[in-house]
Amino acid sequence: MYKVPATRLKKGLSKIKKTLNDKIGPVWKLKKNQVVNKLQDLGYNYNKEKKELRINPSKAMTRKVNAVKI
Repeated sequence: MYKVPATRLKKGLSKIKKTLNDKIGPVWKLKKNQVVNKLQDLGYNYNKEKKELRINPSKAMTRKVNAVKI
């Protein structure tokens, strides 16, 4: 995930944030390491082939998005 540009990760996190009830904070002001940590805390992984963030359905809650194209 560290090889993916920060703007793509922030775009993905902002899409995920809209569907969560918890407040993550202003996504665009975060640094890349903070964005990666937030995504990993939520359980998301980056899929290079499809260029999307994915979460295992077993870890996903009903409020989380399972896949986000970035």
